[in-house]
Amino acid sequence: MVSGLKLFMMVLQVLAGFLLPLALLIVLRRKYGCKVKAFLIGAIVMLVFALTLEAMVHQVVLTSPSGMTIQQNIWLYALYGGLMAALFEETGRYLAMRFLMKDMYRNDMNAVMYGAGHGGFEAMVVLGITGINNLVLALAGPPVGPTNVPGLAEDMAAQIASYPTYMFLLGIVERVSAICLHIALSIFVWKAVTKGGAYRKYLLLAFLIHFAVDACTVILATYAGAVLLEIILLPICIALLYYAMKMVRQAS
Repeated sequence: MVSGLKLFMMVLQVLAGFLLPLALLIVLRRKYGCKVKAFLIGAIVMLVFALTLEAMVHQVVLTSPSGMTIQQNIWLYALYGGLMAALFEETGRYLAMRFLMKDMYRNDMNAVMYGAGHGGFEAMVVLGITGINNLVLALAGPPVGPTNVPGLAEDMAAQIASYPTYMFLLGIVERVSAICLHIALSIFVWKAVTKGGAYRKYLLLAFLIHFAVDACTVILATYAGAVLLEIILLPICIALLYYAMKMVRQAS
C-alpha cells in the first residue's frame, strides 16, 4: 500500500517533470526572444541521439559477452556509460547547432533555449512519463484478470511502496542538476560553433565534462549513495552553468 504522502510526492515529481521545461521555455521566449525552434531541436536531439541511437548501441554492446564483463565491473561500466553519453549527445548537439540553427546565431541565448529543450525533454521522460507510469501502478493495485507476466505488476507496485519518500524529491533535484548541466554544455558547444578560433576548445571541453560527470555519477551512486551524489553534483552543475552564462553575458 502506497501512503498518501508518497503519492503526493509522486504527483509533485510528475508536475516538476513537465512544468520545469515549460517554465524555461516561456521565460526564455518572452524575456530573451529565444526561438521555440531551438527548444524543439534540443528535444529532438535528445530523443534521437540519446534515447534512440545510444540506446540501440547499449542493446547491442551490453548484451554481448564483452557487455557482460562491462556490467560486472563498476569502473568499466562507468567509463563506458560516460563515453557513450558524451559521444552521442555532444555529437548531436554539435550537428544540430552547426546545421539546423544557423538562423539563430545572432542571439546567444538560443543556446540556453536549446539546452532547456535537450535537458527538459529528458526531464519529461524521466520524471513525467515514468512518474505517470509509477502513479498508475501505485493506484491500480493488484491487476484483475490474467497478465502476461505473473506477479510483475504486484512486484513493481511493491517496489514503489518500498521506495523512500525523500527519493522522489531527490529525483527532482537530480533533474535540476541535469538541466543546468545541459544548458552549460550547450553554451560551450554553441561558442565553439558560432565563434570558432580559440573557442573551438569548448567542444572538447563539453565532451570531457559530460564524460566525467556521467562516469563519476555511476561510481558515486554506487559507493556514496544517491543523497551524497546530489550534494556533490548540484553545486558542480550550478557552477558550470554560472561560468557558461558569464560567457554569454560578456559577449552581449
